[in-house]
Parts: sequence; structure tokens; C-alpha cells
Amino acid sequence: MKKIVWTSLLVVVTLIFGSLFLLRELTAAQMPDLKTAARIAVNNSALQRIDSAQPYTGGPFCYVLTGQDKLGRAMMVFATKDKVLGSEYLDKGLSAADAEQKARQASGYSEINTVTPGIIDPNDKNSFAGKASGRFVWEIYGINAQGQKLYTYLDFYNGNVLSSYTLQQTK
Repeated sequence: MKKIVWTSLLVVVTLIFGSLFLLRELTAAQMPDLKTAARIAVNNSALQRIDSAQPYTGGPFCYVLTGQDKLGRAMMVFATKDKVLGSEYLDKGLSAADAEQKARQASGYSEINTVTPGIIDPNDKNSFAGKASGRFVWEIYGINAQGQKLYTYLDFYNGNVLSSYTLQQTK
């Protein structure tokens, strides 16, 4: 009986570690420049500890790395494999929860999938480049009450709606 329990336990542990390894490898394949961007962010900004990282594709393609500086202040850094595009302390703008709430009120979201900090590309002539009070935005993606997929961009500092895009379904 003990042999069956130990064998079962070994199989379960092997499956868990194998799954974690596979997840790490899949994530690395989806974000090939993340490690380099993280190193660039830590070496060229006040960021000392990285808590999370995600890609941002609403402007220049980069990674949003959030974490803390050496004094423990929460911040975000936008970095590519080549350079830091910008950084800001999170307490300077709306929280993600406040941005989500403003987007729900302004755009009628019934479900929000992601709330991502973003950076405005000064070379891009998008519809909100001149409307923002700074270089940073909140990108909210979700579904509205009519079931349509929607992106809303909010000013990071004051929460004003800069732009909203409804995705058209392909047929």
C-alpha cells in the first residue's frame, strides 16, 4: 500500500513540475525579448525589483514592467530589448481599479479582460496623442453590454477617456 501511495505522489509531483517547466518555456517563447527588456529596465531606471511583466501593443511594442524602486515605491517601466521608453511612479496616476471603474462608466463594459498601463508613441499619429496630459495611458480591453469587444484608452493621470475602439467581427 505504501508503495502505491509513494508512486502516486511521485507521479503527481513530476506532473506539477513538468507543467511548470512547460508553462515557463511557453511564456519565454511568446515573449522572447522579455529577459533582455527586464535587464535594460533594471539597469537604466529606478526600478530595482520586478513584480510583473506584460507586453504592451497599443503603441510602440514594449514590455510593461511593474515593481519597486530601492525605496519600495511602486513604479512602472516601459522597455524594449534595446532601451527604456519611459517610467512613472504608480501613485502619480489612477490605480488600475479606478481606471477599470471609469472605463465601465464611460464605455459600458459588462466584462473587463485586461487593464494595462501603456505609453504613447510620440511618432504615432493616433487619435489620442494630443489629448493626453502626459505620456502614459490605461488600456482597457473587454466586452460591452451589446457583446462587442472594445478597447478604451484613458489618460493615466486624470482618467479622461482619450479614445475607444469597437472591434468588428470578421465574417
